[in-house]
Amino acid sequence: MNPISRPFFPHAITMFLVAVALATGVAYGQLHDPRQETWATNGPVLALAAGEDALYLGGNFDYVGPSTGGAVRFDDMGLLHEPLPFPKVNGVVYAMIPDGAGGWYIGGNFSRVNGVTRNRLARVRDDGQVDPWNPNVYDTVYALALSADGETVYAGGDFMRVGNLIRPYLAAIHADPDDAATYGLATDWSAGLDNFVRTLTMSADGETLYVGGNFLGFLRAYDVSEPEPVSSWTAADLGGMVRSAALAPDGSRLYVGGWFLNHIAAVDPDTGAIDNTWAPVANNPVLAIVATDDTVYLGGAFTTVNQEAHAYIVSLDAEDGEVDNGWTPPGPNAWVTALGLSTDGALLYAGGDFTEADGMSRHHIMALFPDTGLVEPDWDPGTGNTVYVLNAMEEDDTQYVFAGGAFTIANGVVRHYLAALDADPLSEYFGEATTWEPVANDVVHSLILDDSDMDAHVIYAGGQKKDGLAMPHGWLAAFDAAGALIWEHENTNAVVRTLALSPDRATLYAGGDFTNINPHLIALDPSVGAVDGGWTPTVNNTVRALATSDVTVYAGGDFTELSDRNHIAAFTADTGALVPGWNPDASHPVLSLALDDSADILYAGGYFTEVNEEAHPYIVALESDGDGLPLPWLEAPQLNGAVETLLLREADNMLLAGGQFVDPVWRFAALVSDPAAPDWGMVIT
Repeated sequence: MNPISRPFFPHAITMFLVAVALATGVAYGQLHDPRQETWATNGPVLALAAGEDALYLGGNFDYVGPSTGGAVRFDDMGLLHEPLPFPKVNGVVYAMIPDGAGGWYIGGNFSRVNGVTRNRLARVRDDGQVDPWNPNVYDTVYALALSADGETVYAGGDFMRVGNLIRPYLAAIHADPDDAATYGLATDWSAGLDNFVRTLTMSADGETLYVGGNFLGFLRAYDVSEPEPVSSWTAADLGGMVRSAALAPDGSRLYVGGWFLNHIAAVDPDTGAIDNTWAPVANNPVLAIVATDDTVYLGGAFTTVNQEAHAYIVSLDAEDGEVDNGWTPPGPNAWVTALGLSTDGALLYAGGDFTEADGMSRHHIMALFPDTGLVEPDWDPGTGNTVYVLNAMEEDDTQYVFAGGAFTIANGVVRHYLAALDADPLSEYFGEATTWEPVANDVVHSLILDDSDMDAHVIYAGGQKKDGLAMPHGWLAAFDAAGALIWEHENTNAVVRTLALSPDRATLYAGGDFTNINPHLIALDPSVGAVDGGWTPTVNNTVRALATSDVTVYAGGDFTELSDRNHIAAFTADTGALVPGWNPDASHPVLSLALDDSADILYAGGYFTEVNEEAHPYIVALESDGDGLPLPWLEAPQLNGAVETLLLREADNMLLAGGQFVDPVWRFAALVSDPAAPDWGMVIT
């Protein structure tokens, strides 16, 4: 088993590596597409260890789930709606409104929907297909509104162009599919704002568009028949950005929230005058509003309302703005950025940055009972990141919730920094998270699996740990196959970045930033975690990668001038002394290592461009014995950026590499690793 050394690239690429690691029977010269059913994480995966039945992940994540993209459809049980899933959006969704025909308009910061190019604005049909409507907006869309006749979509955001037309921050777009000549094109309507739009609200009669944002005046009302402000509307300057807005059901008030004095206000929809009879005070911005006949629900960044403690969500009386003290707040642990009411009014949905509410796990989305504020205990869909927009729809007597945001996964499980995916291709749970849930409280940088005893697997983890308010310190631990802690080592004073086991499994080596014990590189007894005080290599800077043979420990990193050895060195496995004569001499840090012991080859990747004063950009094959000289590729890889992770698949004659390169392939490459092959080193395409 060859662990991946120091992966540190975007988790989308890392999860492609996960998919490759899960795949079986990959033939030489062939790469499978990523498995769509393989679960992903909501943050970087920095380490992998592959076992026969499980793939172990370590990194900086706290949620693992099915890959969904930035918009999803949940049913009334909180499950992803499998019969008609929402098409996958490859970026953030900030706005989502019904199209009047069972489908949706979505806006945000994305470029593809279900693989179809759609820049920041798209229409999804009721059958889940991407509609031909394609305005092609040139920057982020934050807000959407639909005309009363359904033939015009209004989009607000931080853009300057729609298609080939200049439409700063606010545009009207043709949406009548029967008019093919104009469908998806911007109309002549142009408001000419001077800064971005954050919220749009259409009046009940469809004649007035209320616009909030960061432009001059912060709040305006426009006649939709012409791009002019309503002449009778003279809104007071609120003094700060308007982020959210909602009309009272009877149209008597326009509620607005944002970054201005008191952070919440009611405005007369006909005149723009502030209604001082409804004047609650929040201590931080209101980011979401839902208004009913009797109640106004607020979500946001606030922790007090009317000088009383009400964190992130609150219920106010629609008549006078007083807090409903009979409403028990659910106590989310972070901002609420979206609110939505079920069509029957039975549930209030909330989305945001939170991961807990009322002492229960609620990852970025939850449902509350509107009359009490209590969390609905059985509806817990979960997403991997912030939810920015929520909409409810009823179909065939079933309530569905459509959510959009910054997430890419949903309906998963909480896993803090460590997780395992089912790697048994015959299992019905193949690619999904297992029940393995060890305890880690900060980033995991490295993993090693010892599966020499098939009945007693051990997983070693290295990284960092937080203790109170102190800076994180180094951390090493061993877990069994059930996730139980075997031992823990917390004595290194800085992060542990890489691990390696000796071939006989008798010694665990750890490298990193730490400067105590034996600086940057130590050996431990893997059965109990005790440091071997007799193994004392001299290293003067961070060790980022390790590989081991029976007699040698290879290290790569930031260190220099170790008896003229720079960024890569070999130490004897018995004492830690430098191996005489072995000195590849890399020009810049080595970030990853992979040893092919049967061929006496050590592969190294990193930031270097020269090895042994010869040109070897970013990846090199070295003699693992002798002087450590570079070996001549038969087909040089010619990657154009740093290689940050390597994984050798000897059975497939394949060396997998990930990093910062974009040519000849993007971020991830598979190289021919058989030195006897005529194309050794060639990038497989």
